[in-house]
Amino acid sequence: MKALLARHGDTVAVAMLWIIGLYDVAVGAFMLLADHPGLAHGPGTLWVQAPDDALTLSLFRRTGAFSLHAGVAMLVWSALGRTRPPVLLALLLTCAVTGMGFAWTDATFFADTPYRVVKQALGGVFGLALLAHVGARLARRG
Repeated sequence: MKALLARHGDTVAVAMLWIIGLYDVAVGAFMLLADHPGLAHGPGTLWVQAPDDALTLSLFRRTGAFSLHAGVAMLVWSALGRTRPPVLLALLLTCAVTGMGFAWTDATFFADTPYRVVKQALGGVFGLALLAHVGARLARRG
């Protein structure tokens, strides 16, 4: 089991990070291109109730651009980190720290919505990616 984790743990971590990255790319693209970008996070969110004006649309589009950027960055850096453990660890630690801010805003502004459930599931996937990578590092050490 230890040899299997040492050999494939980082690949498993990267696959999990790709799930998160692809989700962010999809949401970002939707928010950039959709007629009603406030629907990107599903029904019941406060974004659906936002005013239909230029300021709100610009904020949705800007958030979409950021989500697209974050998703692409996750895909690229996790792919690079698959064979470079320090790069993957740096990505995971950066995402862990910044992810706390996203978790706080999700809990504050999206409580009791399907979007929050999806984000909690993605947080669980991220936690498993972190465990897979740390487990692989420890297994390689001996």
